[in-house]
Amino acid sequence: MARSNLDILNEEHEKALQGRKNKKDIVEEWRKNNPDGNKYQCTKETGLSKNTVKK
Repeated sequence: MARSNLDILNEEHEKALQGRKNKKDIVEEWRKNNPDGNKYQCTKETGLSKNTVKK
């Protein structure tokens, strides 16, 4: 049902809607902004689980 709603919304808007941001992209962006940061800090600041950050 959610995918069909997303298809309908994509037809109505010029910019494609994709839902949530990929977790990998969130971690990569955090690492780019915090080059000296560690996994613990990333977990605290992004709100992601430590296993997600570890991957």
